[in-house]
Amino acid sequence: MIANIIETLYGFLWGDLFYIGSMGIPLLVVLLIPTGIYFTICTRVLPIRKLPTMIRLTIGSKSKEQGALSGLQSLIVSTATRVGMGNLVGVVAAVSAGGMGAVLMNGVKRGLFSNEAGSGSAPCSAASAQCDHPAEMGYLQALGVLIDTLVICSCTAFIILMVPANVTAGLEGMDLLQAAIEWHIGPFGSVFIATILWLFSFSTFIGVLFYARSNVAYLFGDNWISQTIYKWIALVMLFIGGLAEYTIVWDLGDVGIGMMTIFNLIVLFPLSRQAIHSMKEYEHEQV
Repeated sequence: MIANIIETLYGFLWGDLFYIGSMGIPLLVVLLIPTGIYFTICTRVLPIRKLPTMIRLTIGSKSKEQGALSGLQSLIVSTATRVGMGNLVGVVAAVSAGGMGAVLMNGVKRGLFSNEAGSGSAPCSAASAQCDHPAEMGYLQALGVLIDTLVICSCTAFIILMVPANVTAGLEGMDLLQAAIEWHIGPFGSVFIATILWLFSFSTFIGVLFYARSNVAYLFGDNWISQTIYKWIALVMLFIGGLAEYTIVWDLGDVGIGMMTIFNLIVLFPLSRQAIHSMKEYEHEQV
């Protein structure tokens, strides 16, 4: 029953909405790619143009209020939730499906799941931080997407693509990644990958618990009962996820991120004018 519901929602969000030639285009891709292009133009390619400023903001970032996160701490928390299974298993799934040149849709799905850009999750961390200007948090969170996708995901892809084809022939999923790592660093590769996966998954779980705690406190009040109930639910879901089939877990993740993204995009455009104004104001102050 639950699997059928997940499959139906997955088909709605990531099923082929229309075709360009033989390539199917899902709803989320139709929504996200134009949105990304629009905001890239509106911010004048901010992630590249202001990269030195983003890096500078991570240095000496301190919270002046007790109990509040600093900008750097907020970046670390949001990066912990971004950097997870998707950075390893997701990249491997995309490469396995389409080779070096990721069936595009698999690459887009895994990329969204990895960096969560547009899904509205990172503001849970950013809103908990104290900074001198709200645009600073926007800069830092943009840096988090760059770290996750352009650095870590690219490293995973290159680890696989630099291995001779005969080493990985016929392999996919974790078998492919383990074979690639073992080719690079020897028999220790399997232990290394298992350790990295555990660390990535654990940091993601802790970061998501932080997000959930803030949201539960907002909805039901910061009390012992609501906080304890949500923690038990999270532990049960973690246990179920560890026993469920590989495909169901990924589909559930895609559905969750997809639903969050649709709701976030609904409010993103109405609020964009204020955000872009804040960015321009901050840039003017720095001149």
